[in-house]
Amino acid sequence: MQSHPELNWDHPEALNLAMAAEKIGQLKEWKTVKIPHYNFLTDPTPDAFTIEPTDVIIVEWLFSLRGEFINHWDVTTYVDISPHGRLIRRLIRDAVEQRTGQTIFQSLRQITSQVEKEHLTHVDPTKANAQVLITNEYNPLVESMRTGRHEKQLKLSLGSDFFV
Repeated sequence: MQSHPELNWDHPEALNLAMAAEKIGQLKEWKTVKIPHYNFLTDPTPDAFTIEPTDVIIVEWLFSLRGEFINHWDVTTYVDISPHGRLIRRLIRDAVEQRTGQTIFQSLRQITSQVEKEHLTHVDPTKANAQVLITNEYNPLVESMRTGRHEKQLKLSLGSDFFV
């Protein structure tokens, strides 16, 4: 991301969808596949991880319900998350957990200029292809706990006797 800031990483054209379709098809044909390992901080590494075919394959991916993939699945599910939830999760993942090496301000700039627009254009419409729709409401308590940081505040009334 740092070496190619001009690219929109949230647009499907930034991804190799043809390779994804090929690998998914190979798994469905009971073939072992090698998937390139990608790291936003270091670009693609020459390493790959191997996925063995199995009776159940679960694919969790933003673009898995697009038309070119929908026929690969036996069961389709879409998790619908509010804009606040998407914002908080993206900030935690990219800035706090340092998945992309972005600062909070860089992440916010990307979210407001690209991410939400691409979500509404390319991801949200695919929920119509889901057999199961799960609504995941934004819960700030749960989301804040994902950061690994826990803050507690003690608030109490001192009453009028405290002040002289």
